[in-house]
Amino acid sequence: MLGELGLVLIVEQEAGDVDPRRAHLQFAPLPYNVLYDAVNTRRNEVASMQQEFLLLADGAEAVNGKIYILGGGVDRHFVQAGAERPIQLRADIAVGILVDWGETNNRYPMSVKVIDEDEHEILSIDGEFEAGRPPGAKPGQSLRTVLSIRGPFPIPSPGAYRVQLQLEGKPQAPAFRFWIDELTSKRP
Repeated sequence: MLGELGLVLIVEQEAGDVDPRRAHLQFAPLPYNVLYDAVNTRRNEVASMQQEFLLLADGAEAVNGKIYILGGGVDRHFVQAGAERPIQLRADIAVGILVDWGETNNRYPMSVKVIDEDEHEILSIDGEFEAGRPPGAKPGQSLRTVLSIRGPFPIPSPGAYRVQLQLEGKPQAPAFRFWIDELTSKRP
């Protein structure tokens, strides 16, 4: 997409010359601000801020723009039969958000919700985030913000659940589905 917007074709012809084969072609690069406006106009048709990833992990930590994940993507969790309620889900949540260049340096509300199989919200973690422009960022570039939310999280009972990210009140896709199963005997 940037390639088709990045150059302007200038056709020069001698006055009175109607033969296009004698035209002089010249390519001129567009300035960044013109290029950004053209790209940004196209992007306004889709969300300018979006979830890049969302998952449960045995451990997750966001430090200096990097996310460190241990046991990422774990979707089955086990508890002993008769375990005390609420169950303490020993997991962390890792989140990646892409923010459009024009949306940086502002604070935005976000919410991470845990929803059960009957569509009841059982947990909501609300907050704000801000994506800044690091040195050397290119105009028009989407910027990644990574977050980790450390557990444990209280879950009422075994069953099917999903973690859902909302940015500015808009649900993001895909949600991360997970299950908590009760063990009836010791695992091997």
